[in-house]
Amino acid sequence: MIPVFVFEDHNEASLIWHYAVDKKVIPASNNSLLHVDKYSDDALEKNSLSQLYRFTSKEVTIANFIIPAIYQRIFNQFYWLHQPNLKFTTKSQSLCIYPSEVSDKCLLYKMFQKDEVTAQTRFKWLLNPNYNLTDIQYLTVNDDFIENKSVVLDVVLDYFLENTGGSTPQGRLEITEEQYQDLSQDNNHYLRLRFGSEIETKVEQGKYYIVFTNSRENDEITNTNNLSDSEIIRRIEELIGFLQNNQVQLQLICLRRSRISGFAADENWELIEDYLLKRLGEVYDIQLTSIDKVLLEEDLNPDVMFSTRALVVSQTQATESHTQLDQSIKENSNTPTISLNTSVGRIAVYEDLVPRYLLKQIYNYYLNGLRWEFQNRGDEDDLLTSFWVPKDFPDSIYELREIVRRQLPYEAKDPRIIVNGHLFGLGDGIHRDSSSIKNPGQTAICYINPMWRADWDGETKLYSERDPSKADLIYACLPKPGRVLIFDGTIPHRGCPPSRLCNKLRITVAYQFPPPTEDSSESGFTE
Repeated sequence: MIPVFVFEDHNEASLIWHYAVDKKVIPASNNSLLHVDKYSDDALEKNSLSQLYRFTSKEVTIANFIIPAIYQRIFNQFYWLHQPNLKFTTKSQSLCIYPSEVSDKCLLYKMFQKDEVTAQTRFKWLLNPNYNLTDIQYLTVNDDFIENKSVVLDVVLDYFLENTGGSTPQGRLEITEEQYQDLSQDNNHYLRLRFGSEIETKVEQGKYYIVFTNSRENDEITNTNNLSDSEIIRRIEELIGFLQNNQVQLQLICLRRSRISGFAADENWELIEDYLLKRLGEVYDIQLTSIDKVLLEEDLNPDVMFSTRALVVSQTQATESHTQLDQSIKENSNTPTISLNTSVGRIAVYEDLVPRYLLKQIYNYYLNGLRWEFQNRGDEDDLLTSFWVPKDFPDSIYELREIVRRQLPYEAKDPRIIVNGHLFGLGDGIHRDSSSIKNPGQTAICYINPMWRADWDGETKLYSERDPSKADLIYACLPKPGRVLIFDGTIPHRGCPPSRLCNKLRITVAYQFPPPTEDSSESGFTE
């Protein structure tokens, strides 16, 4: 089966390509990249190759992520499939990539027409191990594609859209504090030299941004009409026809939304993604794979991958640190980060209570395989709030139960266990897990997803009372990886679905512990 990775933005492709090489999905070198995009994404200013984490999350940007992969010889042929309305004076160019003489952490490149490169120069580049010479071929769906050896298909949604363009589709881009200081203090910074007065820096709520002050290109983007659904589908069919007519043999497929960067319009991406995956599945034997699965399989910390302030440590240091942390968690109770005594009961939040090895085991267990049934409801009388529950539990669920049990204020008997899977639009109603106000049980909700963003929503919300027309919100808990929310089971609550920005299954493990004098059969329904 051909792995298909769907992810948010361009820079994450670098990690997927290295993962595919490591798992022998594609060879380590001499692959062909068929890049389907409105932009070539081969612009480059600066790239650090010292650490893949730092390289992917900090240095590789939307406009330069392909260049390093070519330099590392993952790809020796680069084909850019663009819309036919883009006109080029040539069908191919030569690309030479080489390290800077000033810093080995900086790559430089030159592009030439083939007839502009003398035989002597080309020969010198080919002999120099520090130089990488390759060709860029420009294609449309109307051209022939004769390369059929180890092809990686890299599709960006903006290829199918009319209203994209310009180098700054967003009004601002978030950067690191270090990048902010460099840009603010260095008048010769390459971004200053490139954009001049069109950019400025800004700090807002502890985050750092480059603000693009020239709105001309963005105005052009905004004012351009979107394509109709039928035109988008026609363009998808043209791409599928190109692949079929040329009998393109794919080894790997990467599908990138580019919504956060602003290159793909929010109102279009779901249509494009769903229909494109449907048509690819009809032509190829594909298997949809999550980038979260990659991070867990490789025991990579998503915070290192996606945080702009992450500290990169060696694999040995990370393994020792995780082992010590996991052992400490298994043997001891923890102090909650948040502890609230509200009018309706006690609430406590524990950060990183779920050990990394259990997070990995549980998430992988439920991410892979058909173990879900669409039947659970927070309120048995509410027929409109069903969501996914699994058919069975692995041993790791019971191991996590004992870690959670040690955080309770009493010696609790075995709980009722519910594993919930929420998708966009599938939440549950306000309900209680315990009916005895004087002697409440304890509900513990463990958040299993290895990565979560604030705009994905999916909070567990706790209310003042069960009646939705009278209830007021008391507390909302985001499903941060490894976080555990414990509260009195009498507190009305509901598990909220992810937002439409999230394409992931929100996985939680809920333990409903009975009061000291009751057994688990008397507990309530679910999270």
